[in-house]
Amino acid sequence: MKNKEKHEILVNSLIDYIQQNLTTDITLSELSERVHFSKYHLHRIFKEYTGETLKKYIRRLRMESSVNMMIQEDKSLSEIAVENGYSWISNFSRTFRKYFKIPPRNLKQLICKEYGQLKFIETGIKSIEIKQTEDIFYRYKRFFMDYRVLSKLIQKDGICEKCDEACPEAFGIIYDNPKITPPDKCRFDLCFIKNSGNSECTFKDIYKSGSTDKILKRGMFACFDFCGNYEKLIKAYEWVFLIWPLQKRVKLKNAPVYEFYRKSKDQKHYIEIRVPLEI
Repeated sequence: MKNKEKHEILVNSLIDYIQQNLTTDITLSELSERVHFSKYHLHRIFKEYTGETLKKYIRRLRMESSVNMMIQEDKSLSEIAVENGYSWISNFSRTFRKYFKIPPRNLKQLICKEYGQLKFIETGIKSIEIKQTEDIFYRYKRFFMDYRVLSKLIQKDGICEKCDEACPEAFGIIYDNPKITPPDKCRFDLCFIKNSGNSECTFKDIYKSGSTDKILKRGMFACFDFCGNYEKLIKAYEWVFLIWPLQKRVKLKNAPVYEFYRKSKDQKHYIEIRVPLEI
């Protein structure tokens, strides 16, 4: 394995660790000890791969996480600040306003006003089902890229060595809301299921470098069958996160979303969107 590939896998492991520990005081010293690299070397590798320093990356994720919590959860600003690593609400509000150019108290009102009138018929969602899933063992390749650009790239080049159209063994993990996260910083994991018994399906060579294995743990998901173009997919996500939970009085997890690709035809995507639920 080449150094570049090793570094990509290492940075991805740190990205996962940071995502899971945003409420704690994450330091460069802690991360360098975790991966047995010097602070200087780790800082250089992380910025080379992500385009951001570790400090800026962590601050951005905390700000974006706080917005998602404002939208999805009924919590006070003080609770949201603490859960995103800020002991003092004044420090949180100052950083938030500097990053988003708006006080945190005003943001949720603006978002709900903008999207509150979105109707189900506009979303491209054909059916909804709540279901329990089993563990999924998979291999993934991570991208930092505008979701619209990535979608076109995958449509053009394909994913699987065997399948011409959308591969039934492929799925994607969506970490970020492009309305909140800068498009070129949006994280996406392109994944292949390993425990389906269909061993002929595998990544095309262009996706193999830096790919590694993980487990998607079993859980309860709201599953939305979607058909439409990228613009309609954005509306579907807005409806799923802003309107559907209030209508059904369910609580969504502040966690990644999963897209299982059924097929792609005539500029339309056929996708099962799986959103993890709090039990």
